[in-house]
Amino acid sequence: MTERENALLAIHHQQPQWLPDNDAFYLVDPPDIERPLHASGRDMYGVYWSLPDMPGALTYHDDRLPPVLEDVTEWREKVHFCDLTQLDWQEAARQADHYDRENKIILCRNMIGLFERVQMLMRFQDALMSFLTEPEEMYALLGAIADQKIRQIQLYAEYIRPDAIKYQDDWGNQLATFISPQVWRELVKPHTKRIYDAIHDCGMMVMQHSCGRVEALVPDMVEMGAEMWQSCQSCNDLAALKRTWGDRITFVGALDDQKVLDMPDVTEEQIEQEVKEKIQMLAPGGGFIIGPNGTSLAPEREALVRRLIKKYAGEIYG
Repeated sequence: MTERENALLAIHHQQPQWLPDNDAFYLVDPPDIERPLHASGRDMYGVYWSLPDMPGALTYHDDRLPPVLEDVTEWREKVHFCDLTQLDWQEAARQADHYDRENKIILCRNMIGLFERVQMLMRFQDALMSFLTEPEEMYALLGAIADQKIRQIQLYAEYIRPDAIKYQDDWGNQLATFISPQVWRELVKPHTKRIYDAIHDCGMMVMQHSCGRVEALVPDMVEMGAEMWQSCQSCNDLAALKRTWGDRITFVGALDDQKVLDMPDVTEEQIEQEVKEKIQMLAPGGGFIIGPNGTSLAPEREALVRRLIKKYAGEIYG
């Protein structure tokens, strides 16, 4: 059995032969530029990203510069959507011909989802206020961005032919969702559902990446049809979510890098406890693909985590 076949068993809530991890996925970045990761510059919407002067750093949204959009009511004049057909999709297709589709789930990343994009176009606080003061204009702007994302997804399907789309939109901080679930459901959810539908219409699965405490929105992810949720941070009540939704959505990630794996002074005992707890909580019955929530681990720590996964997954899967 290949890594791909084994992971698909877990995604379909069947018992895999072993506990799959992130190695089951091959992550692809498409030619559209939602965020320049490794060099300072502007993305496809004109938002500027800066690269810190430190080894291994990724760019961050540089809000010291004037935003693209000051007033959400002016979005039709200020927000420009690039012609996606002018990008080099033929090169993307040539690369896609060499992907190991027999052994890997091909996962194409669509970064900066609807909620995040309006934060990038505007100042964060102005975007949050606009959800309350200009809901009709915010709904229209989100709809226009969703239309562009649907065009992107259709091009991914045509040229890259992935199995799933990793749709990235962080909806929460460590305490709660950034906007109330009610406002999210009124303004963000309908257009997110259209994006999910486009993914499914193209024969692909949805992996919803959303960091933060978004447990209140997991039922909505399930209702909209997401097959997977990543990163499943520990600020959520993962045990309760598994009990309620574990037969409907697959948890991807879940190992706590914020308070355990990434801490410089963490002990092996603490790492072991984290791995053991998450496996016992989320692995039974399938629906779990284990891994760090989002970071790459140092080689020695990664080797330790892999040994521990094998040890405790063996108690469940034999």
